[in-house]
Amino acid sequence: MRVTPGDTLCIGPFEIDVYQGRHCRFDFGVARQTLLRKSTVTYLSKLMRLWRLNKAYPENQETAFYEIRAEGKRLQLMGSMGMDETVDYPAAADALILPFQGTGDPAKTVAPIVAALKPKRILLDHYDDAFPPLSSQVRTDDFVVRMNGKGILTEAMESGKGYEI
Repeated sequence: MRVTPGDTLCIGPFEIDVYQGRHCRFDFGVARQTLLRKSTVTYLSKLMRLWRLNKAYPENQETAFYEIRAEGKRLQLMGSMGMDETVDYPAAADALILPFQGTGDPAKTVAPIVAALKPKRILLDHYDDAFPPLSSQVRTDDFVVRMNGKGILTEAMESGKGYEI
């Protein structure tokens, strides 16, 4: 099924609104970190293949942002760590699943996202090394402590663990 920003999907008890998202803007810091990692040499052929595929199938920095509603709860899911400046996203969801990778300083990059969306809870994903050499393990502990100190329950999600919203 193809979804487009503006769509509303109903799947069982879930109602899902689709919004235009924005891919994170890679910066010099993440480019430098990527080029200096040992895994870049190890996975050089994979890096070159991904680069060729990106040229053949450009994603135009676009991604989707979803708001999922069920049982009186609202969950937001970002496809990447960026927002389209022309979109009026809903705020104050019960939880936001937030990708935490793609720039040299993810905590600084997500600060305006958190300020705009005002989530009650943040669940971090995509902070792991899922796509070497383009990804790496990102430390989340400082950001988690800072957000929890501001009263926003925040944690890095773990594979296989269930989460109550």
